[in-house]
Amino acid sequence: MKRFTLFFAVATALTILASACRFHSNDPYYLSPYHKQIVDHRKSQDSFYRYHEASPFVVTQTLFKGLDYFEPDSTFCVPFELIVGNTNRIDTITDSKGNQRPMVVAGDMSFNLKGKLHRLTAYAIEGSHELFVMFHDQTNGKSTYKGGRYVEVDSQKGLIDFNYAYYPYCFYTEGYACPIVPKKESRGPGGAGGEK
Repeated sequence: MKRFTLFFAVATALTILASACRFHSNDPYYLSPYHKQIVDHRKSQDSFYRYHEASPFVVTQTLFKGLDYFEPDSTFCVPFELIVGNTNRIDTITDSKGNQRPMVVAGDMSFNLKGKLHRLTAYAIEGSHELFVMFHDQTNGKSTYKGGRYVEVDSQKGLIDFNYAYYPYCFYTEGYACPIVPKKESRGPGGAGGEK
């Protein structure tokens, strides 16, 4: 009985998490809170790249023409399980300038997306409960950057949302050193979501 109760509680929790990504309406002009949150985030990103002094476009005085995105798709927002192994694990990642960067591994992120089980390495962001994830998928070199993309995940929410996937600065302009997505991370969502 206890085992059934635990299973039911876990299943219910995962259902609640997944429902946070979903939106339903017959009105084509309706924006759900989830959909609107993504749209507002993208407007904020465009504003940052266009005006902020830390923007790679502003720094290099490059004309900013706006970012391209895939349409928001709630099926790219799913619950994940963080599998924590060796707490002292460090990966050495090569960046775009050939430097070796030590990065602290928070754990392996396991999630089911479109009926397939995926597993990606999640890196700790110092002083934050967010996790940094790099990935390749089948869109690279076709509709997205061949070097792969990044996504940051709030570990406290328990959801990974590829609608927030983005490119490293070195995609836009030279002069930046960005972590190169390791070949082992060729286990991304296998579809389109986020920046393109």
